[in-house]
Parts: sequence; C-alpha cells; structure tokens
Amino acid sequence: MKHFLPCIIIAACLLVSCSEKNDDVNTGGYTNPVLPGISLPDPTVIRADDGYFYAYGTEDIYGIPIFKSKDLVNWGRTNTVFTSYNRPSWGIKGAASYLWAPDINKVGNKYVLYYSHVPDDLDGSGVENWGIGVATADKPEGPFYDKGKVIIGGEVGQNCCIDPAYFEDTDGKKYLLWGSFFGIYIGELNDDGLSLKDKYSPTRLAGTDGFAMEGSWMYKKGDYYYLFCSNGPSDYEYQQYQLTVGRSTSITGPFVTKNGGKMLENSLEIIMKGDDSFYCPGHNGEIITDDKGVDWIIYHAFLAGQQSSGRQLMLDKVTWDSDGWPVIGNGTPTATCNDKPYFN
Repeated sequence: MKHFLPCIIIAACLLVSCSEKNDDVNTGGYTNPVLPGISLPDPTVIRADDGYFYAYGTEDIYGIPIFKSKDLVNWGRTNTVFTSYNRPSWGIKGAASYLWAPDINKVGNKYVLYYSHVPDDLDGSGVENWGIGVATADKPEGPFYDKGKVIIGGEVGQNCCIDPAYFEDTDGKKYLLWGSFFGIYIGELNDDGLSLKDKYSPTRLAGTDGFAMEGSWMYKKGDYYYLFCSNGPSDYEYQQYQLTVGRSTSITGPFVTKNGGKMLENSLEIIMKGDDSFYCPGHNGEIITDDKGVDWIIYHAFLAGQQSSGRQLMLDKVTWDSDGWPVIGNGTPTATCNDKPYFN
C-alpha cells in the first residue's frame, strides 16, 4: 500500500508473545484486532506445511515481520524476512528503500514472498522507480534469500508497480497482480514464480490512471474470479478507505459490480468500510477456509482515535449471498465475534 510515513522500529514488538484473549484454540470467540497494539499493514497469511499460520506485513517493523499462530487469533513473533545484512539492494543505485505489502505463497517446494520495493525519498525519485521483488525460503520463518526484481515500473512504462498478489489457477498457471493508483494489472508468471513471462504486456483489470485503487487480491469460487481491491486516498485523515470487489468468468476480465458497472471504469462494489470503532479497513490478504468449511478474511484497520498505533491485523467471517457475492458482517469491521476459526 502507498503511504507516506517512514518505516519505524517498534521495540516492544521484539518481545511480543501470543495474545492471551483466548488460549484454547477451538473454543470461544475473539476480539478485533487479533494482534492488538502491533502495526502490521497490508497483511498476508499462509497456512504452512507444519500446520501453523504465518503472517507478514509492510515493514513498520524493520525487515518485514513474521508472526505465527495456530488459529488466526493468537499470534506470536518469530522473525523478520530481511535484516540489514540480507536486505534487497536492487533498485536505484545507492538509494535506501521501504519494503511494503508482501505476499506469501507456496510455489513448488519453496515459500515465495513478493514484496514492494520503494525508494525512501518516495515521490522524489519518481513513482516509475517503484517496483516488486521476490525472495524464497525453505521454511515460512526463513531464512529468506532475495532473488531480485520482478518488475520496475519505469522499465515497462508504468507507475506505482507495487502491492503484488500471487494467484494460481486451477489449470496450474501462475499469475501476479499488482498496481496502485495507476491501474490494477495481471501478468502470467513462469513456472517457478520468480519472473513474469512477459512483463511488457500485462492486462489491466481495474482502475484508471490516478484513481485511488490498490491492494488487489484474487479468489476463485465456482465459475467466478473475484477481484478484491481497496479504494481511497492515501491521506488517512479523511478515513475514506474501503474494501471493494468485482467478479468475472475470465481471469483477465472484464470485472464487474453487482449492477454491471465495470471496474475498468472505476465502478465500485463496496463490501466493507469504516465506522466509529475502526477506520480505513482494507488491503485484505487471503481468504482462508477453516476445517468446518467457514471462510475468513484478513485485512488491516486503524482503531478509531488510535491512528498512531498503526494499521492492525483484523479477522472477519465471509459468507456468500444467494447470487454468489461475498458478505462481511454488516459491511463494517466486527469488534467481537462469538465464533472463531476451527482447525483440527
């Protein structure tokens, strides 16, 4: 996600332990945020081969933090993806960088993490220099080894090439989605997931140049591909940031809203927005199905009046209406839930 605050090291996070809200994995409910007091913007989660969930996010904790959970509710800190010793060095020569909006996946026998790489002078270097890199590991907690750039906007005539999201279709083809404020794009990846087959000819899925749409993520259910995006200005003072969705029977669109509006023409189907308790919900990661078949979505939000604490990790149940559209609670973040995900 595009933002204009410097990355900070939150020292208390180094000692964070699992939440004590509910230590029994499969009983009771939970309260949002599920990682209280920790800024973990733009979250991504994977259920690893060891049965645990691992969460990663924009580096408000230096190096892209990694958290671990049995149940998506109680989390503990494990590691960071990068340190000052193995931090990516590609990009503008000599420029430091921010690492934003990672996306974690299992590709073949490797854990593959895409990340946004942004020069630390932000707009000063030009948004055409923003790009996406990739790192791999044998285990979800690392160590990760950087494999360099996947795409830089200026090399392909784009701006704001950030917010990567991996998608693997049922036919085994692999894709990467990306984009922020200058359109949402998709391109097919090579089999190892480390490079695009043709980075010069991606397909635009949504948004026009300058329109506030970013943080894309794709999910397939039945005959439809669902394209989730976040909409709203980068200036959170106005609290105008929300989660939207469109769908298509083709992975390359056209993606439309319930009333047939085209996402390529900036039509929005809003499925979650802020309220008096939580501001700016969005930039969702995975939809995870628990062992009872219930779907859950992760995303971030500010606690109202506590914006200085950052964007915190949120969890909500997803249901599907009779026409196959996703529904999240009453369209706003849930503060408390009587249920929690169930995992054997």
